[in-house]
Amino acid sequence: MKRIITHIEALAKSKAGNTILKTIRILLIGLWAYTIAVKLGNMAYNIDSMHKQFFPAPIATFLAYFVPVLAIISLVFLVFKLKTGLLLSIAYLTAIILFITVVLSEIIAKETCSCAGIFKQLDYKGHLIFSLIMWTLAVIALYIYQKNKAGMPKTATRVGS
Repeated sequence: MKRIITHIEALAKSKAGNTILKTIRILLIGLWAYTIAVKLGNMAYNIDSMHKQFFPAPIATFLAYFVPVLAIISLVFLVFKLKTGLLLSIAYLTAIILFITVVLSEIIAKETCSCAGIFKQLDYKGHLIFSLIMWTLAVIALYIYQKNKAGMPKTATRVGS
């Protein structure tokens, strides 16, 4: 693990780190844009599928609206304020991972997934793997951003800003 961190640290300070950071940023923007399009594009399905979860009806309705709003906020921050966008993405993905973990642990009854589009075809394990990959990429991007920022003079432009 230490070797991986050392490698990521070296990448963070190189031109490749800049490319990796930009690539991860684009991937996260794509993820949240897709989420927004799918959730708002078929709001009736989104609300119905949320109500099939274990949440009480008022919470399910709130989440049906909150999920795309959070995706919009995350996307906007990824475009204009990278560090905040990465932190929001990490928090959002953490919530998704925790939810999936609860479902897979069978603490609650398994219900239908509220995802749509290509993700509708995945089972909960597939969702977990995808979410863990995206979470890891967001953490790596934040690490690269922080390392890059720390090594620059205050007047310099930050990579990925």
